[in-house]
Amino acid sequence: ASQPRLIAVTMIDEPARGEHFGGQVAAPVFARVMRDATRLLDIPPDDIAPLLPQNEQFLTRVHTADLPPVIRP
Repeated sequence: ASQPRLIAVTMIDEPARGEHFGGQVAAPVFARVMRDATRLLDIPPDDIAPLLPQNEQFLTRVHTADLPPVIRP
């Protein structure tokens, strides 16, 4: 993020089912929490166009129809 507004730490105490690597246990939880937090706080994604190959420009569009509605308190 070029202008970070959030920080989060995800720690799983005694993970179940034999999974114990961060990518298997903590990363999915972190991703869901941060995805929802950025959506609720209206934090837009960084401009990723410079990171994409030139023939993949169609990937820069956000398809908002695929996103669940934002519910505000």
